[in-house]
Amino acid sequence: MTRQGVTQREVCTTSPLWHESKLAVELGEHRFLLDDGRLAQTALSCLIEPRVGDRVLVATCADALNYIVHIVARPAGTSVADATLSAPGVAHLSVRQASLELVATERVALRSLKDIDIVAAAGTLSVSAHDLFRTVLQTVVDTMRHYVGNAEHYLLDVEQLLRQHGAQVMVTAEKDVKVDADRISMG
Repeated sequence: MTRQGVTQREVCTTSPLWHESKLAVELGEHRFLLDDGRLAQTALSCLIEPRVGDRVLVATCADALNYIVHIVARPAGTSVADATLSAPGVAHLSVRQASLELVATERVALRSLKDIDIVAAAGTLSVSAHDLFRTVLQTVVDTMRHYVGNAEHYLLDVEQLLRQHGAQVMVTAEKDVKVDADRISMG
């Protein structure tokens, strides 16, 4: 037999062994105890976080490590309505595509303990909603070339100082302009 034939046979014997198991205990750091007593860790390609009770596909590799590569099913009677996407052992996850769409019939939540950046550098950022609420604890800074707004009612309440300045300022009304203060200074 040639050396090449031996090498081909060795490659075949080192192929992963596939089997199905249930996750018995979560050990932390993406590691689980399987129902047959073996330990397995979540493979990087298994993007849905496994849970105890899940029926999973496990690959035993040549290094004798067991990897959870796929979740086959969740136990009957448990909620399959929730799933968490996660890349085990990865600190930064990036999705790169020409177009990306997130669709939810109920709610989308973006949360960060620190920063969130939304950038449309050469395009348009559109926000459309029935109601829009903003809560900012410190400062709001808007910088733009043109600002156009239209409202049926516009109410602004400022506790300390309201300042408007421009090369030209126009205040027009179809009926009345009312200015009420303890003191009014003009000029």
